[in-house]
Amino acid sequence: MKKNVFGRRFKRDTNERKALFKSLLSALMINERIETTEEKARSIRGIAEKLITRAKKKNSRDSLFKRYLVQEAIDKLTKKISPLFAKTQGGYTRTIKTGNRLSDNAAMAIIEFTKKTVNSAEEITITEKLNPPAVIEAKIKDTKQAEKKVKRSVKKSAAKENK
Repeated sequence: MKKNVFGRRFKRDTNERKALFKSLLSALMINERIETTEEKARSIRGIAEKLITRAKKKNSRDSLFKRYLVQEAIDKLTKKISPLFAKTQGGYTRTIKTGNRLSDNAAMAIIEFTKKTVNSAEEITITEKLNPPAVIEAKIKDTKQAEKKVKRSVKKSAAKENK
């Protein structure tokens, strides 16, 4: 007798399906954005949201993660991603449809987090590349000089009004 089975099977047995979800979820946590088929994105979205909700609780690190994520993904989830969503009640991921794949015409989608994490070291190097320290110091000096000029002009105009 055929039973109604919840969820998608993806023509895989249980262990293969768990391995697929583990790799997709780990890639999502590490890269914060992955492109996959729409069906796979829909099936991992609920699990990803439950993992983030679980990660927001401090003492639940080992309880659920061992089945679904690799160690690097666990570390990133608990240290960087879950603090971003500390005040958010759900809606951590979004799915964007990108069209069909050329080879087999499968519907593709991008699944990503609604908020982005930024490594402070990467951000500093990017700003240093755009604005080298010498340029930044020159800008600071220019702004200080401009502030002094504005103060002088205000003093002069006040002195003229008093006369």
